[in-house]
Amino acid sequence: MPRSDSKARATSPKIRFVALVIVITTFITLSVTAHFMGWLTPENIEAFVQDTGVLAPMVYVVVASVLVAIWVPRGLLSMVAGALFGIELGAILALVMGATGAMGGYILGRR
Repeated sequence: MPRSDSKARATSPKIRFVALVIVITTFITLSVTAHFMGWLTPENIEAFVQDTGVLAPMVYVVVASVLVAIWVPRGLLSMVAGALFGIELGAILALVMGATGAMGGYILGRR
């Protein structure tokens, strides 16, 4: 017997909540692991930005937009943009990141 729409919708928020918990737990686990393994030192981050070259701002915008969509504070990410890319480019990237992250959050909220 197929499920009615009301039952399907009743389980959908539960599935979304579990998926969100998994994403946040994975992010925290990766962050703590990277910290204790020494991957997030200022020297390593600066070397990554230098090695990535022109793609570094694009990588930043994509990663930061995803983080904004899952409720990481935008102010913190804006400060990181300024520290990594300088005031001018960092401000532009922070605006782009905020707009795309907000759109991502809206899309996630509408589903």
